[in-house]
Amino acid sequence: MMMVVRRLLELVLFLLILSFLSFTFIKLAPGDPVMQMLKADELAVTEEQIEQMREELGFHKPIYLQYLTWMGRFFQLDFGHSYTTQQPVMEELLSRLPATLNLTFLSLFFMLVIAVPLGSFAAIYRNKWIDQFSRVFALIGASVPSFWLGLLFIQLFAVEFGILPSMGMGTWKHMLLPSLTLGLAMAAVYVRILRSSLLDSFGQDFIRSAKARGLPSKRVFIHHAFRHSLLPVITIFGVSLGSLLGGTVIIEVLFAYPGVGKLVVDAILNRDYPIIQGYIFLMGILIMLINLGVDASYHLINPEIRLKEVRRR
Repeated sequence: MMMVVRRLLELVLFLLILSFLSFTFIKLAPGDPVMQMLKADELAVTEEQIEQMREELGFHKPIYLQYLTWMGRFFQLDFGHSYTTQQPVMEELLSRLPATLNLTFLSLFFMLVIAVPLGSFAAIYRNKWIDQFSRVFALIGASVPSFWLGLLFIQLFAVEFGILPSMGMGTWKHMLLPSLTLGLAMAAVYVRILRSSLLDSFGQDFIRSAKARGLPSKRVFIHHAFRHSLLPVITIFGVSLGSLLGGTVIIEVLFAYPGVGKLVVDAILNRDYPIIQGYIFLMGILIMLINLGVDASYHLINPEIRLKEVRRR
């Protein structure tokens, strides 16, 4: 319980620092959102109208006053309105978030389907052909950029064979290429992590003791070795999940996938500051909650951590 309270306090402090830095850097970035908005309307405007719009948006105030105004609205759960669509920022983000989450979790599914069996067999049959294959797979996966892999998939499955769509979102087929692109890139990393962690588990005393007691090899692997090897994997998994949520931007743009990533790229091009600020804040909250979940999972997987905390009390 104390760990959760401490993490929540850290979350509040982190979000305050993140919001101030991101707000300041966004305001200092080159470009004028007012001119971008007026350019989008393609209307002939005067300097008086430009200054009037800047005053309505609060751009004439110092940056710190703009930030305090924004934070005041935030505490009322008001992230403002998009400069481009005039829609509430939270509605814009939440309407795109399910698409990004679906892409993220399907990518994780493909990663697990590939990495868990391949990494496990590579550790069990060390230095055999499957171990050699896993090394080649990991090397190629770490060397190939995800956007290049995505372009390759588009060329093969959408252009040459014509069996999968290359852009947009409609049926489950639209999600296969972008999720496979992300999943394969992550699987290459986790195959080596899981293999290394399992090999370390195999050398532990409790594994040798379990084997000496005559426990079946399957039970020793699943209930002892595999469970012990999950701690470093989960640590990296939490980082990967957070980076995956924010890192779908390139893939969403490449496949014209209407998620949060593509929304924020369009917002950057249009100098839509409220959308950018809301995106940074939303990603910050999600990543901190993921880290909190990872810390909580340690207590479920490793009883030693719970025992240490009980002794401290």
